[in-house]
Amino acid sequence: MASKWIQTACGMCYVRCGIRVLVEDGVVMNIEGDPNNPQNRGNMCAKGKAGVMNLYNPNRVKAPLKRTNPKKGAYEDPGWQEISWEEALGTIVAKLEEIRDDPKKLHIQAWEITGDIMHWLSALGSAFGTPHIMRAASPTCGKVIHPVEFLLRRRLSPAARSPLLQLLHPCRNPVRHSHTRLI
Repeated sequence: MASKWIQTACGMCYVRCGIRVLVEDGVVMNIEGDPNNPQNRGNMCAKGKAGVMNLYNPNRVKAPLKRTNPKKGAYEDPGWQEISWEEALGTIVAKLEEIRDDPKKLHIQAWEITGDIMHWLSALGSAFGTPHIMRAASPTCGKVIHPVEFLLRRRLSPAARSPLLQLLHPCRNPVRHSHTRLI
């Protein structure tokens, strides 16, 4: 049984704590804080320790999916069907070609945990010519869920609908965040 410790950075939030991952025969067996990392000094939060669950979640998306149910709504089953990468990319290209003459029909909503995909998506939107590009990143506020809520035009939890909580919550206070505009 071949095992080794791999030094890397946690991707469960934007803090990016230094971690060590024990891998045995290609399978993650343990995650712990890296004691030599000056940022977290070997400490790790519960969210970071739980990161291995994302890796081995049987329900995680591993291939492109296509909606088969044309009905849309919060309580509608989209009827996701796994498709090939070739079909997925072909569908995207065909949809972009349909709106090529009117780039304002393209709306880009980009957010992520770590990495640079939101920069690439924004560049794609700019190159395509759309003014509708929204990017979000936050190291402290709920994995940037607010843009998703705004995109869906509804709050995701009953507690978030409370006017009092919206005023107390710093990210939902319209006075503190007057630069935020909902379309």
